[in-house]
Amino acid sequence: MDPASRPSVIGKSTFSNQEHRHNSTGDWLMGLYNGNDMIFTFPPQWYINVSDDAKLHVAALIDPSCNGQRIFGFAGTYNGNTLLAELRKLEPSKTFIENRRQDLSEISNDDAEALLKKHYGHGWTSLEETVTQNIGPVLA
Repeated sequence: MDPASRPSVIGKSTFSNQEHRHNSTGDWLMGLYNGNDMIFTFPPQWYINVSDDAKLHVAALIDPSCNGQRIFGFAGTYNGNTLLAELRKLEPSKTFIENRRQDLSEISNDDAEALLKKHYGHGWTSLEETVTQNIGPVLA
């Protein structure tokens, strides 16, 4: 039984002004913040906030209506440009690298969001909030 999600990026507060520990996909956002354009070498993807991912795992395990069904858990789509937009909102006075041309197909994730709402009273954590949780400590 695999009641979980398959997101490409799981975001949550991982950065601080102190020592930075590498954490895979979370490093992409910090790299972009610091002017590294490596994220543009990857195709556009889907993201999920780590708290939503954990809650979705629990909800899928305890909810009999899931019945072993695979739930595609993702809050939304992102690419380098959408992340740059969020970073620019967080720190408008900072100069970031230029946007690049990117595209992403759409897919339904209504079942996964319905589980979060049913068991936790809310839907997905937005990309804006996820980026803020990641980069916010650096700005403080």
